[in-house]
Amino acid sequence: ARLGHILKAARVELGRSQVEVAAAAGISRETIVRIEAGRAPRPQVLNALMAVLGLEECDVFVPGKNDNPLPYVQGSRGEQLAA
Repeated sequence: ARLGHILKAARVELGRSQVEVAAAAGISRETIVRIEAGRAPRPQVLNALMAVLGLEECDVFVPGKNDNPLPYVQGSRGEQLAA
């Protein structure tokens, strides 16, 4: 799931939709949805996504570098919710 969070955070930070990233990477939107939900991508798909999102191997594989990649928003009761 960590990899999916990293990829989603990078996509959101770039302001790109799942459809845009999928088209640029040559994969389906459904594949993006599955990866962001925690499914491990095939190596060639991961490489394509990293290229489209401007990520380096260290951004994805270095422990601790992106332990909390998603921003948080405050819920109506003060709780932290992932954006």
